[in-house]
Parts: sequence; C-alpha cells; structure tokens
Amino acid sequence: MNSLQRLFKNTVAMSMSSFLRLGVGLILTIYIARYLGATFLGKYTLLVAYINIFQILAEAGIPRLVTREVARAPEQASRYFWNALVVQLLCSVGSAATMVALVEVLHYPADTKLMLYLATGALPTYAASAAGAAILQAYERMEISTLAETISSAGQLVATIVVLQAGFGVVGVALVKVLGFALVALVNLLAVWRLKLVRRPHVELRFGSGLLRDARTILMMAIFESVLLRLDVLIITQLWGEAVTGVYNAAYQLVKAFVLLVWAFADAIYPVLSRLFRQGPANMRRALASSLQYGAVAILPLAVGGTLLAEPVIRLVYREQSFMDAAWALRLLIWHLLPFFAHTILLRGLIAADRQDLAAKIEGLTLAAAVVYELSLIYFFGMIGASVAATLTFLTAVVLSWRALTGLVGILEVPWRKIGLAVAAALGMGIAVWLLRDVALWIAVPVGAAVYALLVLAAGVVRPSELRGLVR
Repeated sequence: MNSLQRLFKNTVAMSMSSFLRLGVGLILTIYIARYLGATFLGKYTLLVAYINIFQILAEAGIPRLVTREVARAPEQASRYFWNALVVQLLCSVGSAATMVALVEVLHYPADTKLMLYLATGALPTYAASAAGAAILQAYERMEISTLAETISSAGQLVATIVVLQAGFGVVGVALVKVLGFALVALVNLLAVWRLKLVRRPHVELRFGSGLLRDARTILMMAIFESVLLRLDVLIITQLWGEAVTGVYNAAYQLVKAFVLLVWAFADAIYPVLSRLFRQGPANMRRALASSLQYGAVAILPLAVGGTLLAEPVIRLVYREQSFMDAAWALRLLIWHLLPFFAHTILLRGLIAADRQDLAAKIEGLTLAAAVVYELSLIYFFGMIGASVAATLTFLTAVVLSWRALTGLVGILEVPWRKIGLAVAAALGMGIAVWLLRDVALWIAVPVGAAVYALLVLAAGVVRPSELRGLVR
C-alpha cells in the first residue's frame, strides 16, 4: 500500500469514526429536541462542551507529540507509550479537580452541577484511550480506533435513550458518557498490546517529565483550540440561558458533521506532513496546497446549499416551531467551515515542521480575538452573533497561520484560478437550488450536487484522472 492509499484509507477510517460520533450526537440532539425541549438540550450541550474542553487537559498535549515522534522513529514506540500513559493519567486527575472547581464557581442549576461532577469520571479513561490512539495513528492503523468508536458510540446511543426513557435525566446521560470512554480505552489499549506495537512496561520519570515539558506548547494550543470551539456555548449559556443554547446547538449539530470531517482529514495527513517536512519543504508545500484546493472545492457547495436550504432542513430535522430560529444560525455558521478548514490544515503543517510553539501562539491570539468577537456579538445578537463571530474568528486565524507557515516553508502555490472556478460552479449550483426552492429536499439536494459536479468537471477544477486515482 503506497502513501496516497494509506492517507486515503486513514482519512476514510477517521471520517467514519467522526461521522459515527456525529450521527449519534445528531440522533440524540433530535430526540432531546423533540421530546425533552430546548432547555434539556442546552444541558446536554453544556455536558459535551465541558468534556471536550477538560479532556484536553487530561491528555496534556502529549498524543500529537507521540504520534509525530513515533511516526519518525517506530523503535521508540514503547518508550513513548508507557511514559505518555502514566503522565496523562496523572494529568487527568488534575483536570478533573479543575473542572469541579470551575463548576463550583459558576451558578448552574443543581441537576446540571451533578451532571458535570459525574462527567469528570470520563477524563482518566479518555487519557488512557488517547495514549493508545496516538500509537495507532503513528503506525497509520486508525481503522482500529474507528472500531472502538463504533462499538462505543452504538452502545452510548442505545444506553442514553434507555436512561432517558427510564427518567434518569442528565445524570444518567453523564454516566453513559463515562462508560463509553472506558470502552474506547479498553479497545485501543488491547489493540496496541495485541499487535505488539509496544513491548513490556518501562517508565522513566525523567523521560516522562521531559515529555510533558516538550508537549507544553502543544497542550496550550490544544486548550486554545478546544475552548475556541466551545466558547460560544459557554457564553450563550451564561448570557442567554440553557434554552437558547439548545436552539443554537440544533444548528451547530448540522454543521458539526463537516467540522469532524476536517479534523479527520487533518489527523490523517498529519503524520504524512511530518515525514514530508523531513524530506524537504517543497514536498510539504505541494501537499498543503493540494489540501487547500480540494478542501475549498468540497466545502463551497455545502456553504451555498446550506445557506439556501437552511429553513427546510431545520423544519425536516427538528419539526418543532421553537427551533426555527436555528435556521439563521445555520445559514451563517456553515460559512465558517472555509476558514476553519484552511486554518486547521495550516496549523497541522506548523506542528509537523516542529514549530508547535508558534502554533500555540497563533491559537492563543485566535482565542483572544474570539473572546472579543463573541462577547460583543453574543451580548447584542445572541446566537446570531455567535454564528457571525465564528467566521470572523477563523478568518483572523487564517491570516495568522498563513503568514507563519509561509514564512517557515515558503509560499504555497495554491491554484487560486481553480478555486475561483469552483466558486463560479457553486454559484451555478446555487441558482439551480434556488429555482428548485419549492421542491422537496430529496430532489433539490441531489440535483444541486449533480449540477455542481458537472460544472466542476467541465471547468477543469477536478480532472477525471484525479477522480480515478482517488477511486483506486
């Protein structure tokens, strides 16, 4: 299997994992929205936001460092794995204590507080899972992590609906989350051991502390990334309440599918970029330029289609009239995917080039910009302000990460002409979708996709030979 085939296989594997998580999240969001209301959905959204943020402290930024180093030197896998596992478990305890302290300070309802206290149990199991996943990613065996996610997500979906039907509320949901993370950890760790990717345990305190020290910039960057993506939920909950958070999350869940796909591709190409940088910056530049081109080609029709079809999509998915305000949030949120994709890929390039310190600074500046954008816009405009702030934030991030990476590896020769033609194709698709605005979605969406595909091929944005290569 060559490098391109491995990249495609791993992107598909990680995409499947991401879409499975999305599918479970979307089904639960729809279920809660239809049967339990916006306030309960706001509580569930807050639970996921807290876990997403504090699991970053639990892994301490170490998995990305381990993946990069083991991809370059596989013979060091055992040393990195065992020391990373011990350090991350210790960090997860500190992360749980920090989360409890924060929940104590903020004035949440009693059931919300208990839900968040119980959710801290997911942090140690996530830390163990991340240690195993880092080794699997370094060896480009991401399909095993996908299997773990598949088993866990399916189990969480069924268990969550059961506990909600039984009346255990948000407390039951939190306990299901804890057990789900434990299952993923078990599968990942067993896979690493049974595949003999690591040998007997060997912990070196000095090496472990050095690992934590070397990963501190990646940790800071990961914290910034995580808070950046869920800052909107925390601010909306504090300023507008759990019900508005629930409506906003109804829109965000429909966009999250593509956020997860961006992460899947970025994680799959990360070890490849790490190797290409060692071979020469020119190789990395070509890979980055191609990624940006095809990312734009893929996202543009989603943005145009999401803008035009937001209202019928929200009506189809959630049915309840109280969620129709989510349509405008969806129209605006969908556009942040373009700068978000570009920034995510450029940031992975910086880390692959051993400049995680610079990447962390950029994420810190991006988070500072997000605080300004979101506090001001959410205060005045609620979830609509949050949707606009998302695009402004990542446009700022692209400017920073582009300048940093091109200063390090040289100018990226992105085919702007082809991207311009893709924009024209997306506008052509938009006209077709607008003409079909009174037609059922199951007709309008496939027709729009077909029009876009034909225009892209006719304009030469994507060559048939490239599509055949992708299929192979």
